[in-house]
Amino acid sequence: MATPKKNVKKTTVKTSLKKKVSPKKVSVSQDLKKEPIVKTTTRQVETKVDQQDENVGTFSWWALLSTILILVFVTILVYQNNVTFRQNVNKFVASTGLVSENNNTSNTVNNAPVFNMKMNIVYNKDDAYMEKTIKDYLVNIENNLGNTKVDANWVDKNSDEGKAIIEALNAKFLPIFTTDSSITKHPKYTQFAPAINVVGDIYHFQSEGMEYLVTPEVNDANHMGANPETAKVKIIEYMSLTCSYCKTMQPILEKAMDKYGKDVVWVVKHYDRGGIDSLLAQGAECAAEQNKFEEMMSDVFARQSEIGSAITSEETMKKDVIEQLKISAKNVKINTDKLASCVESGKYAQKVEDQTKEGLEFGIMGTPGFFINNRFIGGATDEETFMKIIEEQLN
Repeated sequence: MATPKKNVKKTTVKTSLKKKVSPKKVSVSQDLKKEPIVKTTTRQVETKVDQQDENVGTFSWWALLSTILILVFVTILVYQNNVTFRQNVNKFVASTGLVSENNNTSNTVNNAPVFNMKMNIVYNKDDAYMEKTIKDYLVNIENNLGNTKVDANWVDKNSDEGKAIIEALNAKFLPIFTTDSSITKHPKYTQFAPAINVVGDIYHFQSEGMEYLVTPEVNDANHMGANPETAKVKIIEYMSLTCSYCKTMQPILEKAMDKYGKDVVWVVKHYDRGGIDSLLAQGAECAAEQNKFEEMMSDVFARQSEIGSAITSEETMKKDVIEQLKISAKNVKINTDKLASCVESGKYAQKVEDQTKEGLEFGIMGTPGFFINNRFIGGATDEETFMKIIEEQLN
């Protein structure tokens, strides 16, 4: 997903929902639970001794093996439970060069005490996908922070506790991750503190939404397909005409309109990422005056590289972009001079700015961002997944 180039800053705990890492737990290996084997071996030794001659000098290999097994078992138990002993063993093994001292795949770093991170998670208990995604997110928190164990309190959005948290934070989407002031004692707190909003005594982790409690309004945005007032499904897209991922999604959205256009409305809102974004967005808005908004978008997407290469300097940027928009206007068979005059006037600059600001208020930190009713998709996705979500909303 492309990222805004200006006025958009997002600091998060580096725990991307898209990276899935299985949890690693420090536990006594199953191979160490060998009490039954030791007892059996002891009985074998006793039987063997009974069958031997009363020659005291006879050497018992079974007794030696049993003793070795017991010593190994005790040593492993000490290793698991004695920090100093474990550190010394690790240093010795590292000194051999066979294994690095830092080659530890668990979330325990340098044998430091594990921090118990209390966390309230407000979610939709009926959304299995949301629950799975959250669990993956928690695993990433533990693995990336190290020496951290998340103590999760799962709170349904419809419970009294869930409603209270939503109201206190004026939250627009789920899931919600909160904790208390104890988080300030985490050894790495200063690193991820910018990703936490403090509201009263609630420490609220910033995150991207999956289910929105409030969604953007259509307002004066350009739209295709069904009437926004009667549509069963509203797809509201925040996009940039310089965004390659938005370009990838364009044909998928066009197919969705061909298939579901009677029941689905596709609403386009601009998201200014800097550079020539605003000028291109204004060009699309000016094309809408001649009823060629969608066609203009498609042509600009098709010519992304060509348009980008045509910008010679920052001083001539506006002139260069208007010349490129005139080429697109000619391609879609609209009045080129009228479009150029419209862009030159800047009449839609404020509209582009307002739509970008609205996107930021809804947590959009990059393009494309889609609201399919109250379901949010951040970034490009494949056609099958996109169509499936639409069908789920229709049903």
